[in-house]
Amino acid sequence: MIALLLLQAALAAPPTTITPERTHDTEALIADLLDGIPKEQTYAARELRRRSRLAVGDLDNSNDIRRAEARLLLEKLDTQAAPACTTALAVRHVAGLCADVLRTLETTDALPALRALEPDTRGVTRRKVQRAVAFLESL
Repeated sequence: MIALLLLQAALAAPPTTITPERTHDTEALIADLLDGIPKEQTYAARELRRRSRLAVGDLDNSNDIRRAEARLLLEKLDTQAAPACTTALAVRHVAGLCADVLRTLETTDALPALRALEPDTRGVTRRKVQRAVAFLESL
């Protein structure tokens, strides 16, 4: 009897609208990094950093397919994410994450932007920017 009442209540409830799940492909992450709200920008920067680190690590993988996928992803990140991260260095809450991405991708084109940003940052972000500048200068 209780099960019947629960079923009746469930069927009588108005249908909920299901929003489609947001895709997290590289292009969507870059768009969020440049134009999203702060929460989306932070997520996008963290995810781009994670993907770039994984791709660099997969270059040494013994599996040929993983190495090929890593090269393709790094090419995409180098052509699309690196310019977006260079632009996003001006956004305070993602500057350190973007500096990490640029360092991982070895983007020497970002050195002027990183050097210009260095005096304006503090704390963890400053250390990340300094680390990126030092690494990119050593290349």
